[in-house]
This record gives sequence, C-alpha cells and structure tokens, in this order.
Amino acid sequence: MTETTHHPVDLAIRALTTTIDPSRADFDYARNRLTEAISTATRPPTRTRSRRSWAIGLALLMVIAVFLVQTVTSSPASALITELAEVALTTDPLVIPDDQFGYIRIDSTSLATAGQDAFGDIDIAYESVLYSLSYARESWIGDEGTVRQRTTYLSAAFLSPADESAYYAAGLDKGDHLGETIVETQLDTNQILDETAWPTDPVELEATIRSHVGDDRTEILQECLGLLREPLLPPELRSAVLLVIAGLDPELVDESPDGAATFSVGFEQEDQEPMRLTFTLDTAGHLTFEELVLVDGYPDLGVPPGTVDSSATYSVPFLVDRANLP
Repeated sequence: MTETTHHPVDLAIRALTTTIDPSRADFDYARNRLTEAISTATRPPTRTRSRRSWAIGLALLMVIAVFLVQTVTSSPASALITELAEVALTTDPLVIPDDQFGYIRIDSTSLATAGQDAFGDIDIAYESVLYSLSYARESWIGDEGTVRQRTTYLSAAFLSPADESAYYAAGLDKGDHLGETIVETQLDTNQILDETAWPTDPVELEATIRSHVGDDRTEILQECLGLLREPLLPPELRSAVLLVIAGLDPELVDESPDGAATFSVGFEQEDQEPMRLTFTLDTAGHLTFEELVLVDGYPDLGVPPGTVDSSATYSVPFLVDRANLP
C-alpha cells in the first residue's frame, strides 16, 4: 500500500476549514514545521532562495491556520468563560482573620417526593406527590474552617390544591420542618477540597475530574459546579475549573450589563427524562445561580413540562464581624 503524504498547503486549508479544535499535537506539529523551514534556510545553499522562502511561507501559513482555527471555532460561551477565568486568577482569596467570619447565604428550592405510604389512608391522584420545598441557609465560616449554619425552612409549593390538602392532612409539613429554623455547627466546611488534591492546571484538573465521574459531559459539568459552590475555593482553582467548563462549550443564554453571564446545557441521562441545567457566573467567576429544569416534566405523575427540579441562588462570600446567631 502506498503511503500518502499531504501537501503542506492542503494541510493548511484543511485546518482553516475544519470545525474541530486543534489539539496540542497540532500546535506542536505546526511549530516543528516552522522550525524545520527556518533551519533549512540556514543550511548550505543546495536549493534556490525562492524554494527556501516558499518552505518558510508554507510553514508560517500552517502556524497561522492552526491559531485561526482556535479563534474561529471558539464559541461565544467558551470565549466568555475563558475571560472570566482570567479575571478569577487575579482576584484575592478570601482570608478570614481570627476575629471575623466569612459569610454566605443560599436560597434554594428543590423538588421533593412523597409516596402513597406517607399518606396512609389519604387518597392521592398519582402514585406519588411531588412538591417544591424552599429554604434559606446562612453560613458563618471561622478562621479554622468551623462553620455555623442557620437554615430556615420557608414553604412548600404544590402542583394542585388536592396535593396540598393531602400533604397537610398527613402531617408531612412537620417532617419537612416548615416554618422552623435550625442552627447547626460543622467542624469543616471544605470537605470537597480536603478529600481530593485538586490540581490547578486545567488539563490535569479535567483528567482528575474524569477519573471521578467518567467522560460524560454533564457529569463533568456538575462536578465543576460542585467545586464552584465551595465558598473558600482558591482563585487559582476557580480559574482552572472555569477553563474546564469552557472546554465543555455550554450555550450562552444571557450576558448582563454588569458582566455576569448565564449559560445552559441540555442533557438526557439514562432512564431519566430530558433536563436543562442553567447556571450564572459573576464577573470574577463565582457561581451565583443554578437551576435544573425538567424539560418534559413527569406526565405519569402530573408534573408539567418546564417544572423546576431544583434551583439555588448563592451570595459571594464576604467578611463580617460576628456570627448573627444566639
């Protein structure tokens, strides 16, 4: 079989027209060709000057082609997240003095399920009742990592008045602590950071994440968002996480005048209905909002399309003088 060698011009044209991002090997190959062409120009003159100039020109064209491909094929979302990663790298870490606390607030809503067993003899329209629970959680983080939390369970929302009546008749509001405020103390608020040595090189970080969750794009994204939820995530690691997200190429939904941006990814996991994950990053790459929507709902349970499975709004951590707790 005859081995085919593509002409350098063909390779350059292919690079300019392809929709696949160039790999590190592509960059290395182009640079090597440029180096070879330049070194050829310094050897004894066995060929004409025009031939040497032609070789250098071709190599330069290949280098330019590869970099043009990277520019052209980078989506607006990936480009914007990359910019946020650059800003994140320059932000100062939140250092908590021994006489202050790091404060963060989370407002969250999530879909809960109660089966027929929870209702006893009370009739329900479907085999389960799905409803949304909302809570507000405030956290005060001490300089040694100890965190005090105050969680207020606010309300429950239902898909029908019948579901609501059955819920309260069965006393499920007591099990969900509706209207209650619970104060807790945790000894370590950085469990995710402490359990794994997360590298700050984005290539190594992505490899580490894949070793945990596999190669599914959505699983990788959710692992990245889990890291961004950490209130004391170092800027270098936040920047690396953002670069991994940029490589996943989510859809850009909206860019606010203040520089914050919202992104979205649709997915369908095995044995589950299609979902859409939306998240917002502020100008320094902090995660400030995320939402998971059931695209088709759960028709068998009376859940309409577009129902929110979970959502959360996060404040950016900042220093306060005292924990506002009893």
